Amino acid sequence: MAKQLMRYLCVGAGSNAVVLCLYYMATLVWNLYPGTALTIASGIGFFISYTLQRAWAFRFSGNKFSSLLRYSFGYFLSYTAQWLILFVGVDKLLLPHQWVFLFGLATATLGFFALQRYWVFKAVGRSPSNAHI
Repeated sequence: MAKQLMRYLCVGAGSNAVVLCLYYMATLVWNLYPGTALTIASGIGFFISYTLQRAWAFRFSGNKFSSLLRYSFGYFLSYTAQWLILFVGVDKLLLPHQWVFLFGLATATLGFFALQRYWVFKAVGRSPSNAHI
């Protein structure tokens, strides 16, 4: 599981780097509106992340369409968890946003890993602990 987690984190870091590069290129070079640039960059990053998580991090060979739907739902849950943690931590508990953001990011990252391992890309016919990693 440790190797799988490392691959998952590498894909996440790499896809986020691509999103960041696309965002800055779109806003600074192509002069796109930041909201438009974020939407385009995040959409591209989403599909890059899904594809690499499925193929490399989790080595999933099951149904692509249903795993894409589950991944989309998990992505939404991860975002929602981060948003709620930020809202409660900053707006309600008045904690510094920098630390609350990091806590939310770590929580969502580990939660999304578990969701992908045990639901989105679940090994068919065997438990994930016995799956080839």
